[in-house]
Amino acid sequence: MMSNRLAARWRPILVVAIAAGVLAPYGAALGQDIPDSERAEEKKKELEEKEAERRRRREELEKEAVKETAAEKEERIAEEKRVQALALARAKAESSRKLAKTGKLKPALAYMQEAARLDPKNPNYYYLVAFLAREIVPKGARDTQLEEVEFVAAAHFVNLAKKSTDYKVDGAEERSAELSGRLEILRKRVTAGTMEITSKPPEADIFVDGAYIGTGKGSIELPTGQRRVTAAAKDYLAFQGDYSCRIGDPSVYAIELTPRTYHGSLVVKVLPAEDVKVYLDEKLVGTTPWKGPMELVAKQYLLRLEKNGFERWARKIRVERDKTYTLEAEMERIGSTGP
Repeated sequence: MMSNRLAARWRPILVVAIAAGVLAPYGAALGQDIPDSERAEEKKKELEEKEAERRRRREELEKEAVKETAAEKEERIAEEKRVQALALARAKAESSRKLAKTGKLKPALAYMQEAARLDPKNPNYYYLVAFLAREIVPKGARDTQLEEVEFVAAAHFVNLAKKSTDYKVDGAEERSAELSGRLEILRKRVTAGTMEITSKPPEADIFVDGAYIGTGKGSIELPTGQRRVTAAAKDYLAFQGDYSCRIGDPSVYAIELTPRTYHGSLVVKVLPAEDVKVYLDEKLVGTTPWKGPMELVAKQYLLRLEKNGFERWARKIRVERDKTYTLEAEMERIGSTGP
């Protein structure tokens, strides 16, 4: 049996260990046993307090958070895709340069064409496409396909170099003069025409065969034949169509994009609360009591309220995209003189 002196020496250490749950089996021997039910209750209370704190913090964060609207989400996704495309274009261009240094000009051209497709507003890529297409063809030889590739790239570079504000073009004037000279030579070998395109709305970006030619309007000289015209503008559906590029006078086209349809919702709170007819643009859309938000095309409406024995009530309202318009109104009885 442990002596009283030895027990007194070890008791403080053992008490700490028992409290920590390390030597619980030895607690009873020293009179320090903690009932299991008591420990379970304390643990339960601790967990409940932690959960309550987490719940409180979560509620605070939800109040502070700004909900992303559908429009904001759409813009964010579009920007993320644009950034990814630009990064991939740079990677393709770098691969092209490495291949060109080793003399592999055909795969280098393919990579640079892909870079131009991914970043169609960058004139530098078109210059390099034209350069590579020319270098592949041996001096004195002819290659109709590569001559057309060079012609298209040279035309796009000359078009963009004079209007680009988003990209730095080293030696823009010299390079434009160089490729303009090449176009003079290639016109004798390539049957070409000019396309002039205008768009509605005027803020639409216009592309021909994936290459950017301007915003609202653009003109480009290209080999004759069918060309795919596309256009894009915020709040409009993407446009595409096939148009002819003809020899002779410019082929002039006007394109029109279709506005996108957005939606919002309407809630009506009116006194009296029952049997009030609700009209939008002279069409009956419901009767109170109003049953939840009604989804509507986002635009302006003439809203009118009617109920037997009450004066008609009318107002112009605007339902906005991804938002709920809550109408609160009080109708007056016919003949009422007010309070």
